[in-house]
Amino acid sequence: GQIVGGYVDKDGMTHGFLLSDGNFSKIDYPGAMFTTLSGINPSGDVVGIYSEDPDNLVSHGFLLSQGYLSKIDVPNAISTGPLCISPDGDVGGCFVDVFGQVHGFVFSAGAYTQIDFPGSYFTSIQAINAGRIIGVELSKSDLRFHGYLLVNGKFTQFDFPGSFFTAPVGINPEGVIVGEYLTFDFKTFAVTSHGFKLAAGQFTTVDVPGAIFNFASGINPEGEIVGKYETPDGKFHGYEFQ
Repeated sequence: GQIVGGYVDKDGMTHGFLLSDGNFSKIDYPGAMFTTLSGINPSGDVVGIYSEDPDNLVSHGFLLSQGYLSKIDVPNAISTGPLCISPDGDVGGCFVDVFGQVHGFVFSAGAYTQIDFPGSYFTSIQAINAGRIIGVELSKSDLRFHGYLLVNGKFTQFDFPGSFFTAPVGINPEGVIVGEYLTFDFKTFAVTSHGFKLAAGQFTTVDVPGAIFNFASGINPEGEIVGKYETPDGKFHGYEFQ
């Protein structure tokens, strides 16, 4: 029932937040110019991203567990971005190497494992749950972003039907996946962002009525979905959908 994320204040500074029992708590990494929280597990362990760079060009990861902060930085990486934490405490995300290549990583039991989708320019780990890993990859074959599922060392690529971009972001223990997909209107040349749910092989759009941008970012064991949306006035809001 707890939700983590990020928000921008009136001075343009980005902070992390925890929403618990209807109360917001601001969480900033000490001395950071930028902080956002990207994942929380049932034990209350939180992962996030921070930057000490005013331009946010170099990022680092951190874990907040039982009040104790620890850094998460892939060795020799230029930037590290943790994006999720599993119920077992495994952390997933992506990092940038010295050549500018983006790879996925899993941090488990004190060890980092690099993960790359075969034939991709870019790989990220978006969520880990019950032995399933989901992420986003940019294929060399068609230069498009696709979603993928990794189970027992086997990759499966998937796309929301009719989309040109699919990004799974959250998965629960039952294997239900949520995320974002983009469509292109050839008549108006407009790109539209939608949220989605993938359950038992069936895709469903998850959009807030009247929103001009939608993004489903997480789902819990009870099937409750959280995300963000943009209203026509240009403001972004969070939502919970049951």
